[in-house]
Amino acid sequence: MTKKKIIVRTELDVKDIAVRALKTFVQAFFAALAVSVATVSNQDTAKIALIGAVAAGISAVMNTVKGLVS
Repeated sequence: MTKKKIIVRTELDVKDIAVRALKTFVQAFFAALAVSVATVSNQDTAKIALIGAVAAGISAVMNTVKGLVS
């Protein structure tokens, strides 16, 4: 049985982190937007969907940063 060598990166690639966080935010935003478009009956529903999308984006960024710190 051969042992696999595990390589651990210790330096932070800030550009990669930012791109991945932005992609996650955009995906969450459009997912929430797509669901809300199908069910929007008034302006309040649109606001709620937007708040949910922004919250998902913030959560993605926080989880990315948290994963890098630990």
